[in-house]
Amino acid sequence: MPQPFPIVVPALTKAAPSAAPRGYLGFGETDRYVAALPDGEVVGEVWRGLRMDGVVCWMVRPEWLEESMPHRRVISGYSRTSRKGAAEELGEWAALRRLRMDVDGFALHCCRAFDHGNHETRSYLVVGPGGHLGYISLKWNREPNWTPGATEGGGVGWHACTYRGRRMVCVNDCGDAEQAMAIALEAMTRPRTPEEARQDNAMHAATERYYGSPEARAESRRRLAAVFGPAALPEDDAPGGPGGP
Repeated sequence: MPQPFPIVVPALTKAAPSAAPRGYLGFGETDRYVAALPDGEVVGEVWRGLRMDGVVCWMVRPEWLEESMPHRRVISGYSRTSRKGAAEELGEWAALRRLRMDVDGFALHCCRAFDHGNHETRSYLVVGPGGHLGYISLKWNREPNWTPGATEGGGVGWHACTYRGRRMVCVNDCGDAEQAMAIALEAMTRPRTPEEARQDNAMHAATERYYGSPEARAESRRRLAAVFGPAALPEDDAPGGPGGP
């Protein structure tokens, strides 16, 4: 898929082990490499984690983040990682630094972005005072782009999707990226009520849905009803939320 910016894979240079041994879910650091772009700028490091049963997990730490993360193949559910893949991932982080946002005291670091022509998709790591909080997916529709499903928001504008525990949070039809992110951040960081905790522990966790405005909510429901009929209108719009009932 097309990238919005050119990506340069950094060169890796083996470095001395970390002063304090690092670990991740049973993986201990065995080797560390510093990653630098052709102009000499250091953009982070990758390190090799080894588990007692011989399984290897390559870790990535961009220079502007304090915490390391497993290679995204692990996050996506795949088990095999590589030093080369970790370097490529750092190159992508470096290319996408220009898409960073700061919203309501949270730093939003873009780690993936694809330009599909009529729409653009991005993935952001959310970093707060306590460290990494999770990810928010952001979508920008340049023209109407019907995407039926849990995250429906086919109108022109910005849409976001994230999670609060097992609960999906959908933000649809916002005027700009900052508005979509602000609504998503407020929802994902809000403490759960006892009733919400009971719902989230059920077999099918609930979904919260927000809109950029009451008009956007009405238009989104009109689009859904035109395709699937009035019976398909969701009942999970978040009460009291932006654009909610």
